[in-house]
Amino acid sequence: MDFTDKVVIVTGAGRGIGFAYAKSFALAGAQVVIAEYDEQTAAQASEKIKALGKKAIAIKCDVSSETDVNQTVSAVIKEFGKVDVLVNNAQRVPDIRPAEETTPEDMKMAWSTGAFGTYLFTHACLPHMKAKKFGRIINVASMSGVVGDPGTSAYGSNKEAIRGYTRQIANEYGEYNITCNVICPDAMTESAKDFFLPLVKY
Repeated sequence: MDFTDKVVIVTGAGRGIGFAYAKSFALAGAQVVIAEYDEQTAAQASEKIKALGKKAIAIKCDVSSETDVNQTVSAVIKEFGKVDVLVNNAQRVPDIRPAEETTPEDMKMAWSTGAFGTYLFTHACLPHMKAKKFGRIINVASMSGVVGDPGTSAYGSNKEAIRGYTRQIANEYGEYNITCNVICPDAMTESAKDFFLPLVKY
């Protein structure tokens, strides 16, 4: 696919599957914005893409912070005048543990960076997409939520909320030529291995 002249924000794109998304869009011609909590990782990811002769910028952003998200989207609009594609990939993952041992902190970590972060970025981008009568939103959920993997009640329930939110946005904004889809990737990155291997004991 050709994404020449398209502006694409990918959250949590400093490494792993998020970086793979960003790199793929860049190779297809897009101007990629790496919105990443770890400033150093974000800068390194951006440099890797630029070393390929492609376009990328890095912006430090905590997806659970309304201020950070709004500032990031405002910076993108100021620099490029639009947001064509948003990939809500960022997600912190709490430890694997039975539901009865899942702490409020576990839930807050999963939901604030996953479902709430997805809401914040979507909410910030929608007015700009609506004004341009074009937008593509891709939300990242997980098969852990779909099948209910034991030990992942915080992470999995949060990912299922993202699937529900995706349906809402798709139904509300289709008339403005804005699509919203969800994917449940099964990519075994190094980060994914750290998450899934403890599930073996279940």
